Amino acid sequence: MYEPTYINPIAHIKAMTVNGEGDGIPTDPKEQFRIGLDYYTGTFVRQSFEEAFRWFSMAAKQNDPNAVCLLGKMYMYGQGVKQSYPLALEYLGRASEMDVPQAKYELGLMYQAGMGAEPSPERTASLWSSAAEEGYTMAQLGMAYLCETGTGVPRSNRKAFEWSMLAARKGLPAAQTKVGIAYEEGVGTDRSYPDAERWLRTAAENGDPRALFELGWMRYFGLGCEESQTEAKRLIDKALDRGVYDILNREAMTSNPYSQLRLGWLYDMGWGVKQSCFRALAWYSGARFMGLKGAERFIDSICVRMEAESKADTGRETSSII
Repeated sequence: MYEPTYINPIAHIKAMTVNGEGDGIPTDPKEQFRIGLDYYTGTFVRQSFEEAFRWFSMAAKQNDPNAVCLLGKMYMYGQGVKQSYPLALEYLGRASEMDVPQAKYELGLMYQAGMGAEPSPERTASLWSSAAEEGYTMAQLGMAYLCETGTGVPRSNRKAFEWSMLAARKGLPAAQTKVGIAYEEGVGTDRSYPDAERWLRTAAENGDPRALFELGWMRYFGLGCEESQTEAKRLIDKALDRGVYDILNREAMTSNPYSQLRLGWLYDMGWGVKQSCFRALAWYSGARFMGLKGAERFIDSICVRMEAESKADTGRETSSII
C-alpha cells in the first residue's frame, strides 16, 4: 500500500481508498497532479522534486495539461531530473497546445533566452501575449517589459503601463512597483505622486524591496511628500538589506534608465556600496544615453564635485612638494 510521508491528509485518505482496492495509488490524473504539486511546493509534505517528478509523470501519461507543463518546467531547470532543454521544449510545447497559460509563459522564457532554441523575441511576444490575455500575471508583467523595450512588439509605454496595471490589480508586487514608478515618472500615464506612493506602499507591504527603495527615493527628493534624508536612509537601508542592489543592477544592465540613475546615485552617495564618483558618472551617463533627461542634473552635480576633489588633490600634492 502506498503511504506518502507527511502528505496532505485528504490526499492520503483518497490514495488509501481508491475504489477500496489496488495498491492505493490514485488513478485519477488530477489527483496524481495534486499530490505531485504537494511534493513540488512542500505543502503538507517534505519537499521532494524527485517525488513531484514521479507523480507528474504519472499524470502526464494520462495527458493532464498542468502535469505536462510542470514536467517541462522541471526539465527546463533540472528539478528532480537531469536538465534537458529539448525535453523542456517538447513538454512545454505540448502543454501550450493544451492551452496552459503557464506553459506559454515558460516556453516564452526559453525563446527569449535562447534556451535550446534560437532566440525569438517575436515568438516570445506571441506566447506571452496569449498567456497574458488569459490572465496569467507573470505573462502580463512580461508583456509590460516587451512593450517598454520594444522587444518583439512595437515600443509603447502606454501599453506597458496597461499590462503592468492588469498584473498589479491581481496582486503581483513587481507589477505594483512598476505601476508606482510609472505614476512617479509620468511614463505611460499622467504623473501622480499620490498614486505612485499608494502603489509603492502596497508593493512594499507585499514584500518588494524595489518598492521600498523607491519610497526612500521619493522621500529623499521630496516627490509629493516632505523631504527627509533620515527617513529616506532608513527606507533605503532596509531595501538594501533585502537585496535591492542586485535588483537595480539587473534592471540597469537591461538598459533601464531609471534603474541606471538610481544605481548611479547609490554610488554617488556611498549608500550600500563603496562611494565612487566614477561609477556614479558611468551610470548617470548611461541613463542620459537612454534618453532620461533628468540625468543631466545628476551628471552636472557629480562633475562639479569631481572637479573640486581634483583641485583639492592637486593642492595637497603641491603642498607636500613644497
